[in-house]
Amino acid sequence: MKAIKKIGGIIINNKKMLVVRKRGTDVFIFPGGKVEGTESSEQTLMRELMEELGIEVFNFRYLGTFIEPAALERNTEVELEIYFVDTRGEFVPKSEIKEYRWIDSSYKNKGIRLGSVLGKHTIPKLLEKGLIE
Repeated sequence: MKAIKKIGGIIINNKKMLVVRKRGTDVFIFPGGKVEGTESSEQTLMRELMEELGIEVFNFRYLGTFIEPAALERNTEVELEIYFVDTRGEFVPKSEIKEYRWIDSSYKNKGIRLGSVLGKHTIPKLLEKGLIE
């Protein structure tokens, strides 16, 4: 099975977490993406969040690294390194991003499908810590 490494950002506001959906998909994922060249994880997040949402990242806190089957690619595992990020600017879907949403623990009731790392690891951790409702 092929593996890809990605860096994802957790953005929380009013006990809700921001997720994005790429054009042509029905799965919401972390904002972020693949490392280019010799970029650090932080540089990747800064570039990706500016490209995808037009926002500036100014603070990073590592949450963890998780490996799961990729939600958007067949026969592929994703190794996702996740950071809490603080941002500034207005969120505007750009590049391959079709939309963004703020979700809480009721996302399933609203028919929102999440990527595997989000659903299996991140949402439970954020609920446990009281960071989302």
